[in-house]
Amino acid sequence: MSNDSSLAPLTQEQREVQDHVDYERVVDARTSARVLRRLAYTAGILGFLSIFAIAWAYLRGEMSAEAAVTAAFSSGFLTILTGASAYGSGVNLDINASRMEREIRRGRE
Repeated sequence: MSNDSSLAPLTQEQREVQDHVDYERVVDARTSARVLRRLAYTAGILGFLSIFAIAWAYLRGEMSAEAAVTAAFSSGFLTILTGASAYGSGVNLDINASRMEREIRRGRE
């Protein structure tokens, strides 16, 4: 059974309420995108610092080449990849928030 009243056009008041809710979603999405980008930068910096620390330990003779390569791949590069994926998620979220904002504006016209 379908509910035909759900297909009825929205009144002006209902549209304004829906626009307000949608704008709140856009603001939340942009805030989340900023947090994801900061997380990505932090993860990237930690990854590079990890690789530098491993290289420093290797150059000082505190670990073998095999241990240094294993440590670099397991901690450094994976942390950098995690940061890259968090950055990509933040950008994707920001793009979709922009699309939603454009759709809200189009709906008002």
